[in-house]
Amino acid sequence: MSNSIPTNTVKTNSGDEKAQIYWSVWGNAPVTIPIWFSIAGLIYAVIVLYSGCHGKYHDLTLDKRKDVARSFYQDRLTLLGKEIGRLDSLKPKSAMDSAARKTDLSTDKQMYKETKKALVNLQNFNTDTSLLFYARILSADRGEILNTIQKGGESLLVTLKDTCCSAMDTTVHTKQVTIAINRDNKNGLVDVFDHNSSLGIWFVLSLAQMVLWFLVLPLVVGNVKSVDSIVNEFQFDWPNALKTALIPAIVIGVFTYILYSLLIGDAVIHDSYFLNYFNTRMLFYAIPGYLAAALCFTAYLFVANKLELLNVFAEDEKITLVSDTSLQIKYQNLKSRFDFAFLCSAVILSVFVIWMGILFNSINGLEAVRFYTLVSGRPLVNYDFVYLMGLMHSLLLAIFYIPVRLRFNGLKLTQDKEMMDAQDGSRGAKVLKTLTDIIGSILITASPLLTTLIQKGLAGLFS
Repeated sequence: MSNSIPTNTVKTNSGDEKAQIYWSVWGNAPVTIPIWFSIAGLIYAVIVLYSGCHGKYHDLTLDKRKDVARSFYQDRLTLLGKEIGRLDSLKPKSAMDSAARKTDLSTDKQMYKETKKALVNLQNFNTDTSLLFYARILSADRGEILNTIQKGGESLLVTLKDTCCSAMDTTVHTKQVTIAINRDNKNGLVDVFDHNSSLGIWFVLSLAQMVLWFLVLPLVVGNVKSVDSIVNEFQFDWPNALKTALIPAIVIGVFTYILYSLLIGDAVIHDSYFLNYFNTRMLFYAIPGYLAAALCFTAYLFVANKLELLNVFAEDEKITLVSDTSLQIKYQNLKSRFDFAFLCSAVILSVFVIWMGILFNSINGLEAVRFYTLVSGRPLVNYDFVYLMGLMHSLLLAIFYIPVRLRFNGLKLTQDKEMMDAQDGSRGAKVLKTLTDIIGSILITASPLLTTLIQKGLAGLFS
């Protein structure tokens, strides 16, 4: 048999050998396993965000807005009509009184004409579509608005106010009315996208982010397993993986407790805003993300440990990177796995911050929430929480990166590599590479915080 023929050959009817690829569910495992994990992540995200607990997305709208505006203009017409009638029947006592009466009457008639025109425009041209219109004519208690939105109330008591009903009358005329806050359930996700495009973008990003988290799991494990042959006494098996994962598990557990229980406290986003059982869904949604981050940190520490063992081996055997090509290959393989694990953790935590920022934009874009912002002068969900999230995620990366990187730079193998690089290039190139490495490390570590600034800048630009 020729050496060029694969070993998985079969005999044909004529007796010739023919190469055959055996089909299996897993196929080419390094490729198909991440694909299967990605599909599982997509299904899991759909269940958590939509299918589970009969997910219902809804908008927060101010119902029967035109009726309230029409009532405002009709009340003004009634008051102006009475004042015009009073001025018409008034008998001036002097020429000065007569001139003042004519001025006031002219002013009131002009206001009556403008109000009538505004009422016609309201009925025919929908001038009440802008919420700024309501901010000018409505007064409402900020706390009551907030409580109604957060507690799932269906009606809000507001006050119609008019401060210019006539030239002579400076009284603030008020009238209490009720505005219905309608939690309009949407029929399907397309309806969600149509009414709130930011919410649609957030939903799609939520699916993509979950797929990313599930995809990272087999990629990181496979990435670390691929160097098991280097210092094979220390392999990435279950006992060693669990021992290495102990520190990341504790750190992330403490981190999530401090961030979500102590710093943030009560629910920032209530279930009544746009999705039923929102906070319960987010609990199940976030678990895979932090598990993926913990796995990245585990791989990061594991490869760093392996690099140190390789360094000990090189010192015992009295070999250096300069003299041993095989050692160079092993060192470079471990370093690339080391950098890949850290980069994955930075991407996971940074994308999470972008996702959070889009979520906040979506909620603050709901109609009833925008009305609250106009009345109170501040957003319902504060963007400072996004900055806090970015800062804490950058801190989490720094906790792992700084001590490991300092130890990594102190290894003799690393110093040998720097010496080789210095011999291969000019002094200027060496300084430039060092600066590039330092700046790159800082940017990656601070990427979650930088992401919040970029996201906020883009949001401000497009708004």
